[in-house]
Amino acid sequence: MPLDSRHKLLIRFSALGVLTFCLILFSRERENSLGLSAASAIQTQDPVITVAVQDNAPLTISSVASNSPFDADSQTLEFGYYIINTSPKPIRAYAIKQERSLDGARGGVNVSLYNLQLANSVLRPNESSFVGDTASLTPGKKNIVTLIVDFVEFSDGSRWGADSIKSSVQAAGQRAGARNVSERLLQILNKGKIEDVISEIDEASTTADIPANESEEWRIGFRQGRAAVLNRLRRSKGKNSTRELERELRRFGETFKSVE
Repeated sequence: MPLDSRHKLLIRFSALGVLTFCLILFSRERENSLGLSAASAIQTQDPVITVAVQDNAPLTISSVASNSPFDADSQTLEFGYYIINTSPKPIRAYAIKQERSLDGARGGVNVSLYNLQLANSVLRPNESSFVGDTASLTPGKKNIVTLIVDFVEFSDGSRWGADSIKSSVQAAGQRAGARNVSERLLQILNKGKIEDVISEIDEASTTADIPANESEEWRIGFRQGRAAVLNRLRRSKGKNSTRELERELRRFGETFKSVE
């Protein structure tokens, strides 16, 4: 074979080898790309929020919706829902439990207590109220959050639900703390003037006079109850007239005067 022919043939084989190598490299990159895409699809699964079916529950959870677009790397989901009092009695406190499932396995549990009396309020029959909430997430897994009504306390003191973390005890502590601080401030008001109350609000501690013989859940609630009343009165002092502050304080006094 002439030298030129051998040289041309060598060039052709070299070109073929380069082309083959490029095809193999492209194929592997495509496979890696597909693999990454599949992994990304798994990691970006939107979390699911469901509501447990509970027969005879006095509260109904409805219209669950996320408040913001889902971020695949986020460890927290913001969402909201409405609760509806389907009972014939006013509700003064309730607790909602979150049960998490991660890729089908049992995850964490969280319970949130809502004491409406700390805002001088109750949920009357057939009334609804919006609740903003958050849920913890585990990125890269399928997160399912189930909402459950765990505890309900009516205005007459009767209760419903599993009360899995002793929300009733915490709510009792909250009422005691709220009564403690509102009675103290009313005594100051009745003996002096609203300016004396304002001074006491500014200096008051959220942990004063906590009974030592109560449970930890109750003591936590006591601190929360005092803090809730003081914070509400401070906001009222900052935004409204002293007359409104006095009205708010007297409402607290009436709300917690005979509540146990």
